[in-house]
Amino acid sequence: MSELISKEILLYRPIELVERLSSHLNEQLVSNDRENSPLELLPGEIIIAEIIFNSHCGDYCFVTARKSNDRIGIDVRDEYDQVFFDFNHYFSQIPTQQEIFEILIGMKVRGSDDGRTYLVDVIFNNEFEQMEDILNFIILPSDFYPNLRLLFEKWLAENYKTFFEDKN
Repeated sequence: MSELISKEILLYRPIELVERLSSHLNEQLVSNDRENSPLELLPGEIIIAEIIFNSHCGDYCFVTARKSNDRIGIDVRDEYDQVFFDFNHYFSQIPTQQEIFEILIGMKVRGSDDGRTYLVDVIFNNEFEQMEDILNFIILPSDFYPNLRLLFEKWLAENYKTFFEDKN
């Protein structure tokens, strides 16, 4: 699992994202993918990735993008349509797959003072026994960034031991 990931994967920029963002600039979109809590998107905003937790609660987060003047704004919101992560990311060009992945693993919950990132907190707060349990629990689908899962698997393999060493 610790094989090198090619620069092509890390630096991949989905060119079609600009076209999709441009075509939705004046629309108010609503995602009805989720039964109980549709995400209200801002005008011109689209979902570019998700974090789904395979649990009985069915928790998830959306990574969204929207054009803001000559930049692209990236946001992460939970299933209750709350922006609860402490960051504002703006890019002058389409974010790379690596940049989106770094947002996913680096985001923190507002008010969290333990220094852990959101995904690390999810890993610590569940009773995972093996790395496969984590991979079955945290799902990262994306129509724009097809290798987020591969990046997560590599990151998890590199950091797996520290999660379980720190728990004991």
